[in-house]
Amino acid sequence: MARNVVESPAEIAVVGDRLGTDVLMASLMGAWSVWVRDGVTEGGKGEGRGRQGVDYRGVLAKLEARLEAYLRRRGVKPSVPKGWEGAD
Repeated sequence: MARNVVESPAEIAVVGDRLGTDVLMASLMGAWSVWVRDGVTEGGKGEGRGRQGVDYRGVLAKLEARLEAYLRRRGVKPSVPKGWEGAD
């Protein structure tokens, strides 16, 4: 067995702030996903880098956060990557 070689998508974790892109992609490829709910929410310090105190999440990102909260309240849980099921 080779060292430091990914042999299965279940050995990969995709980290992202979008359910509709990052988390969906990880699910489709059979990898783990880590959803960062807030992502980038304000501009950086300094001139020309956005205003502080302004929420920079787009409409879709805000809807995704509401969708996640709704699904969580309903007891919906994320699935385990296919390659991981039954592995001990």
